[in-house]
Amino acid sequence: MKKIKIVIVLFLIQFCYAQVDGTYRTDFGIVKLIQEDSIVYGDYGERGTVVGKFVTDKFTNQAYLVGTFAHGDNKWGSFKWSFLSNKFFGKWGWNTSLSGGDWNGEMIYDKSSTSNKSAIWSGIWNTDFGKIVLEQTGNKVKGKYRNLGYIEATVVGDKLIGTFTNNGSKGNFEFTMECNSFKGKWSWNTSLTDKWNGTKAIKSNLCDDSPYAGLYRINVIDMQTTCIGRSQLASTIQLYGAIGVRIYGKSKSGTIDIPSIKNYPARIWDYSGGSDTFDVKQNAGTRYNDVFDDAIFYLGKKAINKERYYLIKGELANQELQVNVQCNLKEEKNLRQDINFGFHQRSIFIKDVKMGKPNYFIIVNGDNTFRITYTVDKL
Repeated sequence: MKKIKIVIVLFLIQFCYAQVDGTYRTDFGIVKLIQEDSIVYGDYGERGTVVGKFVTDKFTNQAYLVGTFAHGDNKWGSFKWSFLSNKFFGKWGWNTSLSGGDWNGEMIYDKSSTSNKSAIWSGIWNTDFGKIVLEQTGNKVKGKYRNLGYIEATVVGDKLIGTFTNNGSKGNFEFTMECNSFKGKWSWNTSLTDKWNGTKAIKSNLCDDSPYAGLYRINVIDMQTTCIGRSQLASTIQLYGAIGVRIYGKSKSGTIDIPSIKNYPARIWDYSGGSDTFDVKQNAGTRYNDVFDDAIFYLGKKAINKERYYLIKGELANQELQVNVQCNLKEEKNLRQDINFGFHQRSIFIKDVKMGKPNYFIIVNGDNTFRITYTVDKL
């Protein structure tokens, strides 16, 4: 009988996960991701956190970022995202389920965040006793202490208080955050007599105490025009021109035009003719007589929904920050005459802006007005 020799060859497949560092606009607000080795973490919205690790489906070889998020300190859930180019697609749910629905996002800034305010404990730390890796979900933190044991802790103000294990022995610690480093104490009992300090491997936390530091978004929502005509209007009113937004800051050297993220141009919408004109048709808006019953009042509106993002930090993060909106409307055509609104701009200090609510920039020319609606958000 012939002997059949079966050789089993094992292939070790090294999966290389794409770098996903960046700021994402998602179905549920802004998410900032930092990737360090096997851990991905960051801020979710104003008071939330996300943290996860990549896993690979053994049947499809599809890589997913799987982890937990917190909305505030106590309410937490799970997510599962797959990344394609500069977008992710996924599911979420409360606690361990994924039944909450879709959670998709698109990258708006392709650099690691240095402005984390919530997920401040997540990441790799180089400490007096070697490397520790921490994962923060809300006010709960877990982690790994070298290859010797594990960490479980709770965030209390600027402190992280908890326990660690070392080859089966259990000790206590208390770390006090100092931006991207901590000063700490530890002991095998509750005395906390010995020093344990650490520094973040990637400096992802926002160190600026200024309330003006952070990521801002300006969204131009729409524009609309009103016309009062003493005679019949044309069937279509066309507006030409451009709209732009800026943020100005003041430093020791003077006023600075702060560039937007990715250096997108200030001009956010351009009506240079052709298909980009603002065409207001009589049957598309509101037309009625005014109180004197001898004029036609006409309203037209066009959605824009274009955004610019700005990262404010350092000496520019002060109360002199200003949001600037500009427009140059060249003409409005009707049967009576062309109306040139011309160039106009409006600046308003950040501290005076209605955050998250509609703000208006209104230009008046005789019986004609033009209004730009925009919002400013601190993310």
